[in-house]
Amino acid sequence: MIPFFEKKVHIRSKADWYRINPEQAARVEELVVASSVGDQFVIGEGDIDFEHSFPRLKHLSVWKYLSQSEWNHIARLPLRTLNVCVDALPESITMPELRELIVFVREESFSPMELEILRTGGTHRSIDLSGCISLEWLTIRHVPDLDIRCLSGLSTLRKLVLYGTVLSDLSPLTAIQLTSLSFSNCYLRDVSGLERIETLQNIDLSYNDIENAAALCVLPHLQKLYLRKNPLKDERAVRELFHGQELIISEHEYQLKRIESDISRLKLEAGKILFNSLRGSMNSTPESFHEKVKFQKLMEWDYTELMKDRIVTLARLGIKQLSDKGIRNADGFDYTEFYIDTLRETYPFLKDENL
Repeated sequence: MIPFFEKKVHIRSKADWYRINPEQAARVEELVVASSVGDQFVIGEGDIDFEHSFPRLKHLSVWKYLSQSEWNHIARLPLRTLNVCVDALPESITMPELRELIVFVREESFSPMELEILRTGGTHRSIDLSGCISLEWLTIRHVPDLDIRCLSGLSTLRKLVLYGTVLSDLSPLTAIQLTSLSFSNCYLRDVSGLERIETLQNIDLSYNDIENAAALCVLPHLQKLYLRKNPLKDERAVRELFHGQELIISEHEYQLKRIESDISRLKLEAGKILFNSLRGSMNSTPESFHEKVKFQKLMEWDYTELMKDRIVTLARLGIKQLSDKGIRNADGFDYTEFYIDTLRETYPFLKDENL
């Protein structure tokens, strides 16, 4: 049975693909092709003809490395979001309705000398995105020699994620009203220029070579700043000047944040179970007082009975992952014990469970 939910289809096997009938395909707006079946498909020429089979398709994720002809086929679709892997960075993309673009490029091997040459000059590749006039979110991974000057004309861009791109001069980005940027593993030493992008709210510069970052703290709307795995010399100044919501510099802060996120994920998972259990019990929103009381009691019962097993399972999984890694900070802080204590504080019934 194909995992078909209204307007979204997730293809996990080639058999899933052949079970989609034309009537279903005509309604699909979001399609995900899993990596486990990716290279079994030929797009546009053989197995998958997105353009004609899915006339309403707006959101597409394809976890396979596309050939140039396959990429050309996808680029003709009126998509709003596209998450795709390519063998090489396209020279240009013209998709006027596209709002979110995530491009994974097949990773190339660059020697330390070649990376240093890129840092000081060298030959860079560019991509023409001037035809993406609605683009708000751009992610490009594994293109060390990307020339970021090609991004300076993207007036609608608000979120930019680069991973593995050698960055030195950030001034071309100052013309863009970015609210969020992430430059991880980008060999970045100097953050000069970013302090001029006053719209920035979230910055992640983890895994770089940055020594001074206090200048970023003057940004008026900055809420989150991640500087993990950098040889900071002005850490004290950053901590004194930062007045946002979330600052992560040390590994200890990062691990605590991971635990917090794990708890949030667990809550979300439990909420989904509760929602799905209620869908079959209540066909409409309760209107009378009696129905509201019944609805409330049902929610309370589902919380303690239906979600309990799943919460315990997820909690044990998280504990095992932390225990296997044996993570402790320099002071001997045990993250596993902290995680267990936080879980039991969040879900009191876990105090009686052998976690």
